[in-house]
Formats: sequence, structure tokens, C-alpha cells
Amino acid sequence: MRRPRAQARAAIEALAKAPTEIAGRDEITRGGVQRDRPTLLGGSAGCGKTLLAMKFLVRRATLHDEPGAFRTFAEKAREPTTNMVPLGRDLAGLAARRRLFIVHMHIDRSEIEKFAPAGCQRAERTICSRSRQP
Repeated sequence: MRRPRAQARAAIEALAKAPTEIAGRDEITRGGVQRDRPTLLGGSAGCGKTLLAMKFLVRRATLHDEPGAFRTFAEKAREPTTNMVPLGRDLAGLAARRRLFIVHMHIDRSEIEKFAPAGCQRAERTICSRSRQP
């Protein structure tokens, strides 16, 4: 009979994963992020949520021709594209080829405060997901 911890580890390893191909990240997540599910990245301003999400989406789009969606609650839809230009990322080109979709989702401040964990002064979230082929 398997122990609960061993069962949990086996269940995690059995999930279909999409490698991020970011050094060290796939080892931490035991193979990448779960396929066909959104991945929520949370943290304070400047901690690297957008950069991590964009690196993942750009690599999956360019190396594997997979479409992805970037949803943000903090930045307007144009901001990530503009911010990635100095890093040599052609997000506009990926968007034109329908490999990257960037969406700004407006949520009223009162809704954020209603659902934010106790003690959370500011909720900033980015959702990065692989899209299914259209």
C-alpha cells in the first residue's frame, strides 16, 4: 500500500505538463506547468510575474508553435508588448500570427478587496495559459 505522500507525488507526476524551458523552473514544478489549464502567478509589483509568463508563452509559441494567452489585471493590454521590446521579444508579431493573445481584464477594486486574502493590501495577478488550437 502506498503512503499518502507517495500517492500525491505520483499524482503530480502523472499530470500532463508543458515544459517552461526556463532553467530550474521545470525541476521545481516537476516538468513544467499543467497543460490546458491557466496558471496564476501572484506577487508584488516588480517580482517578475510578467517576465516569467512572457518567457514561457514566447518559448512555447516559437519553439512549439503553440498559442497562449496572457491575461493581466494590473497592466493595460499594450503595456506588456511595449515592455518586452527592449528584451528582444516580438510580441506584436506573435499576436499577428495568432500565437499570443494579450487581454487586460478590468476588475473593480471592491471586487478585489472582497476576495483578497485577509491582510492582503494589494492584489496583483497575472494569468498565463496555453490556449487550445482554434
